[in-house]
Amino acid sequence: MNKLSYIKHILCYDGFGDNIALNRPVSHTPATYAGDKYKATLAADGDFDTTFRLLPPYTCSLTNRNNETSPTWTVTLDNLYQITGIVIFNRRNARHRRRLANFTVFGTCDGLEKIVLYDDAQHNRHQLEVIKLEINDTHLCSSISIQIPQEAVSGHVQYLSLCGVQIYAAVCSKPTSPFFTEISPNKKWYIKDESFNFQCKIGYRPSPSNTIVSCCGVDTFCPSSPICKRVYCQLPSQPNNGKYNTSTSTNTSLEYGSVIYGECNIGYKEGISGTTRRCQQNGTWSGQDLVCTQIICNPPPGLQNGYYTYTNNSEYNNTREPYNTNLTGHCNVGYKHSTPSTVSCGLDESWTGEARRSNKGFKLTETAERSNIATIGCVARETEKCRGMFTEETENVN
Repeated sequence: MNKLSYIKHILCYDGFGDNIALNRPVSHTPATYAGDKYKATLAADGDFDTTFRLLPPYTCSLTNRNNETSPTWTVTLDNLYQITGIVIFNRRNARHRRRLANFTVFGTCDGLEKIVLYDDAQHNRHQLEVIKLEINDTHLCSSISIQIPQEAVSGHVQYLSLCGVQIYAAVCSKPTSPFFTEISPNKKWYIKDESFNFQCKIGYRPSPSNTIVSCCGVDTFCPSSPICKRVYCQLPSQPNNGKYNTSTSTNTSLEYGSVIYGECNIGYKEGISGTTRRCQQNGTWSGQDLVCTQIICNPPPGLQNGYYTYTNNSEYNNTREPYNTNLTGHCNVGYKHSTPSTVSCGLDESWTGEARRSNKGFKLTETAERSNIATIGCVARETEKCRGMFTEETENVN
């Protein structure tokens, strides 16, 4: 960027902060010309009209004659600044601009006196109505002065007249964002190396994570510009034997406040965690990963005078069985039960189904080792019941 375009941006307030000389304490020597009509403050009041007027309103400062001192205009700043640009509004009348010939700009910087920031002796910019200067200097200055030689090139006594002065520094304008909730300290701008802290709205977080930022140049922040980005949570891995139901089938993340619902496959139940999880401010999901454990039924009640087999007729050994296991109940010889006789391991970890307890049957070949021996057509003798998961019914034998 060339010098002219750089200063043009400064003049247009294009991201380079504010005029730090505006309405600051000013003075000039020698005294003001014509009493107090052309005071030093007219060069720092924000009015940059370059027309010198003999009647109010007055727009330009003007010093009186003095053969013993170099005319000087000085502004005192409110802090130490690294000066980056100065704009001087000269007189509109070209003949009077020559009074700025060989002017210098110096500052009280780093506790030293008169650090020269610019010397126009080799540039002759005094001929311009608006003089735009880029200042490449790293000193920190508390005041800025503009001075012309005591005598003009022609040998005449000099007058210093300024219609406006703008001064720009390596400052950072306070960043703005609809997602900031607080900036501390809350100031209009921050000087070089000054730090501030910012906070983001709920649902947003700093990017990068550091909330302490420093001004390290003209609207340049270190380690980076303060930005608040929307909080997103990466979708968790799908649980074994289950899934998370989300509002998206394509995204890999969901924004702050989103809710996902965990669901176990049929035959499994939720373990150590709940099924609802929410995307939190720290970018993680509430709760714990969904754990789905298999539904297991304890062995069904044993059958007296009976036994169980699997539905394929293989032997059942009184073991715990997973959901949807089917068992068939059988009564020993001499006992019978109603059909169907299959029971299933259910979602509530209990055995359910259509099976009933065995009907009370009769041992038709029983020997006379007991009393009340039953014979066909006789009173039935006492028989054992096939006990278990079967309802008891009595069958009469003729």
